[in-house]
Amino acid sequence: MRGWGLVFGLLAGVALVAVVLEALPPFVVVILAAVGIAVGLRRYLAGRRVEKGRAEATALGLERSLDDRFGLRGLPLQLLSRGGGEASVENVMWGTWRALDVKLFDFRYRSAEDAPGEGRRFDCALVPIEADCPPVVIEPKTFFTPAADLTLDPLDPPQEGFEGAYDVRTTDRAFADTLLQDDLRRWIIETEDDVAFEVSGRMLLCYAPHRRRDTFALLEVATGFGRRIPAEVRTRHPG
Repeated sequence: MRGWGLVFGLLAGVALVAVVLEALPPFVVVILAAVGIAVGLRRYLAGRRVEKGRAEATALGLERSLDDRFGLRGLPLQLLSRGGGEASVENVMWGTWRALDVKLFDFRYRSAEDAPGEGRRFDCALVPIEADCPPVVIEPKTFFTPAADLTLDPLDPPQEGFEGAYDVRTTDRAFADTLLQDDLRRWIIETEDDVAFEVSGRMLLCYAPHRRRDTFALLEVATGFGRRIPAEVRTRHPG
């Protein structure tokens, strides 16, 4: 009986819609149809993104939340300080991966130099490191990050090789030189050219523009950087 009630209710709703549409001008009907299609498509794509996020978390053995339940925006990291009130952390995944306590998330923000309606979005991987480091940001020049977004002091090496491809900013120039020894510089150049790195305290943040989401690759890059931190840094700045 309940099933028949639903059927009759649906038929009545369709009939009412038909009567209302018949009373409306054609251009209004077209506008309503376009709005309905747009809303439906948006919900469909949002649902697909949610399902994809769940699949990613399951494949990596991680848990997932749409919100920033860890207060990641409050961490002392340069990237996460950008954007002021026009920034957000979303789609957080966390858990143990290769014996490390990792967190993956999306970070969105709008710079003062971005046009209204525009902004930047990064895929981020946060992993612990066995050192207690002063802040150092290593970001590809191809990011075209506005100077106002980088509050650390820039290094001014010759514009060639590694230095020609990356902006390096830090509060401790001597530490940055100790960290960025030749082996690590070569490895960074050989890795994907759209990944940035930031060390601060006992944290390493790797981030890349959200063009194609590949969380496994981002975790591989983050752990690869962590393994290549020079022994001299670990000795002078033990974690």
